[in-house]
Amino acid sequence: MGSSMEHISVEDSDISDSDMIEYEDKSYEKLKSGSCNVKNSDKTFSCPYCPVKRKQDYLYNEIFQHAYGVGMSTSNKRSRKEKANHLALIKYLERDLRSVGSPSKPVKSGDSSLTSYGQSEKFVWPWRGILVNIPTRWGDDGRSVGESCGSKLRDEFITRGFNPKRVVPLWNYRGHSGTAIVEFNKDWTGLQNAMSFEKAFEADYHGKKDWFIPNKEKSGLYAWVARPDDYNLNNIVGENLRKLGDRKTISEMIEEEAWKQHQLVSNLRNLIEVKNKHLEEMGKVQKLMEEKDKRLQEEIRELQSINDKLKDDMNCQKKELEQQAKELEECKAQNDLERTSLMDEIEKMKWKFQNQTPEEIDSYLNAQNTAMRDQLEENTETLQYLESLNHTLTLKESVSNQELQDARKELIRSLQDMLSSPTTLAIKRMGEVDRTPFLQACSLKFPDGDWEVMSAELCSTWEENVKDPHWHPFKTVVYQGNLRETIDDDDKKLKDLRDEYGEAVYEAVTNALLELNEYNPSGRLICAKEGELNVGTGYCISCRMCCVI
Repeated sequence: MGSSMEHISVEDSDISDSDMIEYEDKSYEKLKSGSCNVKNSDKTFSCPYCPVKRKQDYLYNEIFQHAYGVGMSTSNKRSRKEKANHLALIKYLERDLRSVGSPSKPVKSGDSSLTSYGQSEKFVWPWRGILVNIPTRWGDDGRSVGESCGSKLRDEFITRGFNPKRVVPLWNYRGHSGTAIVEFNKDWTGLQNAMSFEKAFEADYHGKKDWFIPNKEKSGLYAWVARPDDYNLNNIVGENLRKLGDRKTISEMIEEEAWKQHQLVSNLRNLIEVKNKHLEEMGKVQKLMEEKDKRLQEEIRELQSINDKLKDDMNCQKKELEQQAKELEECKAQNDLERTSLMDEIEKMKWKFQNQTPEEIDSYLNAQNTAMRDQLEENTETLQYLESLNHTLTLKESVSNQELQDARKELIRSLQDMLSSPTTLAIKRMGEVDRTPFLQACSLKFPDGDWEVMSAELCSTWEENVKDPHWHPFKTVVYQGNLRETIDDDDKKLKDLRDEYGEAVYEAVTNALLELNEYNPSGRLICAKEGELNVGTGYCISCRMCCVI
């Protein structure tokens, strides 16, 4: 392995869940080949997948927990590549560095602070030191007061390199007892610090043996590491040790930690296997979803093609009907013009016949009557032909419209089956009256009444009105050379609705009328329309197809 720390950056592009296993195997092979440096020394390790500014002097247990925390994270902030890299690091630590970082060797043979203590010797755990002969004085209330507080003693011991977590003075009913408990970290470093703490006081002849020498004048602080005899004392020191600690040998601690580590590794291995199986299943599901989506898109394209063809046919028939209607209007105008001309001719004839004999008048009228009868028969035949053609086209439109509605029904049925899974498509009911304006209008108009029920009843009434084919609140206008139907603003029902409930309710009803008139004017049935979901409205105007339900 190289001496310098190699650093692996995560690319901007991430990988899919199904690719994580393969990526994890590749990262493990790189670690195993030595391409990435993990081991700093016999005791410390570094993570090759995290920024340099983070901690890079982990103990074995610490780096194992770090890799587990990232690799098994469920947070979306962690990329799949980052998780796969740390899962590979767990595998590498477990399979290739376990003998190096195993907690079964917590103390090196050369540690001068621990060589004199056998692994069968018992200590109080968590590691505790006992501090006695703390200077005290009598306070104004008659109770004993310590000259040095716990935080001051802790800072002093930290300066001397013992690194205690805290120093807890012991108090009884008389006040400060002159003793304190020194707490160290629970790990092996904490034990080394405790042993160094004890050795320092022993070297200064202020250890446990020195404290219990009888008839010797005692000055300064005395201290030692708590052991079972201290644990069993029937005084304030023993009581505090029994509250928070237990008696264990170093061998027992090693075995217990080794067992915990074994359980942790076993649990991690099981979790990794479960996660790998889950990733494989997710990959299969994703593949199935992609295939299903592909089939769905193909079927939608086919249905879209059928729908476009039906729309083109309907547009052609609509243009034919518009042209026929235009011709009928022209015929009607021509007939009106001819009627007017005929009335003028009759008036002229009245003046003309004033000075003629009855025989001359009869002869003239018979001739005119014969000519007019011939013209009328010709016009009647033409009109009958146009009416027959109009009837034929109307029937063709009705048949085509029914075919289109049947196709749309089949389309919606197919879409509803296909849209059971997550998709970007949705179906909107065209011609359905929006209830929201009714709720708002009734809440303002009937604030003290049951306006929600009134709103529901009012909306239901207008839904029935909208679907009533006998009610035709439309007028025909010419727009860009084509006949077009629009809302008749003079319709009495609509005018009363607007005056009583306002513009929003009026627009909800007229919008439903316009939608039905556009998509299903012959049947006045609510239509369903398919389209793409939109973040703002939930439905996009660029719809693809519609059908009657």
